[in-house]
Amino acid sequence: LAAIMFTDIVGYTRIMGQDEETALTILEQNRAIHHKWITRYRGKLLKEMGDGIIAIFYTVTEAVLCAIDIQKEIKSQNKFGVRMGIHISEIVFTDTDAFGDGVNIASRISNQAQAGEICFSEGVYQNIRNRETLNIEKGEIKELKNVADPIQLYKLTGT
Repeated sequence: LAAIMFTDIVGYTRIMGQDEETALTILEQNRAIHHKWITRYRGKLLKEMGDGIIAIFYTVTEAVLCAIDIQKEIKSQNKFGVRMGIHISEIVFTDTDAFGDGVNIASRISNQAQAGEICFSEGVYQNIRNRETLNIEKGEIKELKNVADPIQLYKLTGT
């Protein structure tokens, strides 16, 4: 069982099409920010897929706080935006990769976020709902692509 964080640079394909050098610079900046905060919150970077990053954490709180700090640093640079999805689920590991429905769901949840937003599932909400310092907004119940059941979405506001 792990908290799964999936992140994606918003508009990266468009940026790459316009200016490859800028796109690669943004990719490196994004990677450095993610590595720093994932390490600080005891997370593990599972893999990078183009401009997407998948990381796992021992606790939901660590995943959410990590996501907040990543977003704060990215926003302070004001050069690009990242959307994030967090879900809690079991993961199956092989020697070289991680699989499971939860990884796919975290990816689909991130697609529901806008630049600078952190969206998450009901399971994540249940683990952080009693944290007074987090402003949580209940979103819609969404049918996500290739996910069997609709998912209640939430997002952090004012982070």
